[in-house]
Amino acid sequence: MFRRQPLMFILLMSVLAIAFCCTPVANAGTYLVAPAEPRLSASNQVLDFYAGGDSGSFSLRMSPQGGEMSIGGSDGITWTAWSYVTTQWSIGKVYIFFLANVTQNDFRIGFLYLTNSSSNQFILRVFDYQTDNINIFNFQGIQHVYNRTVWTSPSNMPQLQLAPEAKIKGGIAAIGSGLYLADNGGEEILGNMTLNIYPIYSQLYSGQSSYNELWSLLTDNFGNSYFAILYMQNGDRNHIIIEHQLKLNDFERLGGRTVDATWTTGNFPNQVIIRLPVSGNVTVDGVPIQTNYLGALTLYLPNTAISISVPSELTAINGTRLQFTSWGSYGSSNPLVISPNSSLDLRASYSS
Repeated sequence: MFRRQPLMFILLMSVLAIAFCCTPVANAGTYLVAPAEPRLSASNQVLDFYAGGDSGSFSLRMSPQGGEMSIGGSDGITWTAWSYVTTQWSIGKVYIFFLANVTQNDFRIGFLYLTNSSSNQFILRVFDYQTDNINIFNFQGIQHVYNRTVWTSPSNMPQLQLAPEAKIKGGIAAIGSGLYLADNGGEEILGNMTLNIYPIYSQLYSGQSSYNELWSLLTDNFGNSYFAILYMQNGDRNHIIIEHQLKLNDFERLGGRTVDATWTTGNFPNQVIIRLPVSGNVTVDGVPIQTNYLGALTLYLPNTAISISVPSELTAINGTRLQFTSWGSYGSSNPLVISPNSSLDLRASYSS
């Protein structure tokens, strides 16, 4: 903990800092530049609430203005609220507040469950990206949820330098409308953005009306990282709902969307191998997927119509330009639309 300095001392140090940064450095032709202003997080609208309590050596004080979970009285995790949902459980109405904590190379997502009842118990569920752990804290304390919405308070944001990786085998495969998802991740084409999808946690259920959840880290081609939850209802195998999406760089909350995509748990039944003469991109239902260094790509696809296109021109290792000619017995259409009902080996032929 930092000691609080007297006001006059702080003012004096500020004056000295200003004088120093504006003084030429000896034997140099440049000036020292004051550090850039820290980036502030976006402000989001949530229900007004307060939760405060203890769970063993942990203490939590949380509201839309921010909060902290301390450990043994020392500084701990600083939380920012960014979204909420309400749901009806057997115990009554439950308010779930989404919290976030971001450091330079890690992030945590918290789910704070409040009931606004006279009960002095509430739950905080925390996912930590770096350690790949979920911890559940049962707090004893006070909780209030008010019938009004307020804006959250902005907070300083670090320069995010996450190392994106799939933390789990997601157990979900999907394809359609610019989305491809395999067990270890995938891609989505969204306008001029390519979103890389890294599964970090999953919850799979069996009921027809149940929604499976795939928690994911998403990255784009502009240097941004996102947290999102992909929902797939067992009774609807043709749509994926992407919700609770948060830009981790600045806590901007993005709206949800529904993607037309065929999905299944596990892998699709048909193994399809696509071969190019050299390494390149194969576009499957609008999603470009890189082959290996030998030019081969192995996919698992459903028994539905799939569009597969390859580059019309490739450059061989010796610099020779190669032009696409055909798929052999499957014709010369590029893209090729095919409905696999068994394993296939597709070879794209090229001529110089």
